[in-house]
Amino acid sequence: MGGPLLGDPSPEQFCATLFALSQQASQQNVAADRAAVSAALITGWAHVAEMAPPELKGDAQVMAEAARQLTTGTLNSEDALRKISPAIQRLVRYTAEHCTQAGTVRPGG
Repeated sequence: MGGPLLGDPSPEQFCATLFALSQQASQQNVAADRAAVSAALITGWAHVAEMAPPELKGDAQVMAEAARQLTTGTLNSEDALRKISPAIQRLVRYTAEHCTQAGTVRPGG
């Protein structure tokens, strides 16, 4: 059972996908093109959810749905805080333990 099953995303793919979303978000100018940023946010989190390891799949899906709701104006802030906060905490903990700042997997991670 040495690696991911055929077709399953690897930790490397997850780290790289999350890093790419982070880089993209930090480089976009929301004021200049809100529609493009919204579409990228939805697509980016959907891709992160696809690449997430099993223990983070639900958290990434929460973030993908929140991104969709945020961009469509249907996000309930109270509900979002209740769901998003723990999801973010688990995603941050995983990436701190397993990913480098360059979007690769830490040795032994």
